[in-house]
Amino acid sequence: MTSDLENTIVLSYNAETQVSNSYEKLLERLRLGEKGIIVEIPWHETVDGENLAVNQLVLMEINQHRIFFANPNGFAEIHPGEYGGKPGQGPLRNIEQDGSESLPLEDFSRLFSQGGRAIFALPLNF
Repeated sequence: MTSDLENTIVLSYNAETQVSNSYEKLLERLRLGEKGIIVEIPWHETVDGENLAVNQLVLMEINQHRIFFANPNGFAEIHPGEYGGKPGQGPLRNIEQDGSESLPLEDFSRLFSQGGRAIFALPLNF
């Protein structure tokens, strides 16, 4: 059964999806330069009094120490160079100059191992 997020990818990008909970496969694709990989990871944030158990992120880049992502549910009131996250607001993360966010790789790995999954878009063959 596909999720609403997977259906959105199919309709928006004219692509099929492949879901994986393999952290190694995710890292491999990022290291090969793939951008825009959508992940769902445990987030532990409270928004408007409701627990946000998971969050969707769009992964953009990886380096030796950090993973960079767009966070559609991110903080509007936090400015570049500041930190987002504290108890009830998801993991502690950097807000980068371009508005993206980043986490240390070891923190992202820990969250992903708690039930994360990557959703890869695969172009449809015509």
